[in-house]
Amino acid sequence: MLDSGEIGVPFRARIFQVSGYLIFNTEPSLKDLEKYILKDMGVHLLDVARFLFGEADRLYCQTDQIHKDIKGEDVATVMMCMGGRTTVTCYMGFPGNSLENDVFTQTLIRVEGDKGSAELDRNYWVRVTTRSGTRANRYPPIYRPWMLPDYVASHSRIARCNAHLLRALRGEGKAETTGEDNLKTKRLVFAAYASARTGNAISF
Repeated sequence: MLDSGEIGVPFRARIFQVSGYLIFNTEPSLKDLEKYILKDMGVHLLDVARFLFGEADRLYCQTDQIHKDIKGEDVATVMMCMGGRTTVTCYMGFPGNSLENDVFTQTLIRVEGDKGSAELDRNYWVRVTTRSGTRANRYPPIYRPWMLPDYVASHSRIARCNAHLLRALRGEGKAETTGEDNLKTKRLVFAAYASARTGNAISF
């Protein structure tokens, strides 16, 4: 949708994955991480931001620790200027409070352009709004019997990702995910920690 130009030039976007899901009940080892949400969830959201909007020119981050029985941060907000034109804000965390219409493991995205907007909303709805109106389509994940019900969105994605990587390892094409590219995303993670620690924006 962004490549088609239908919504015009993106000037602002929100990438959101915040849940009241009690993640420490299923993954208790996360409590012991000195650096938690940015390294665990942030790397994925920042990667999505890079994929959609290009490289970051500037980054500012704030973190918080809502659960007091853990070592690291469990909430973070990262704001970036990307591709020289788009302000992108990534919200992430497991604060543990009850959220209305909680959508554990679903990543919600809203992009505003100068001709319209595009949105990946709850329960896999995709909407595009322009002057001519709004159209919506739903793209639910493919369920497999081995998937945990609470993790269907994540498991559905990772199964396809792993299959793609396996084909590349077998020499059947080039992998989209590379170590070189992942280092660029990790640079944003480390910059986010530096910004949260110092209170300053980081320029690249």
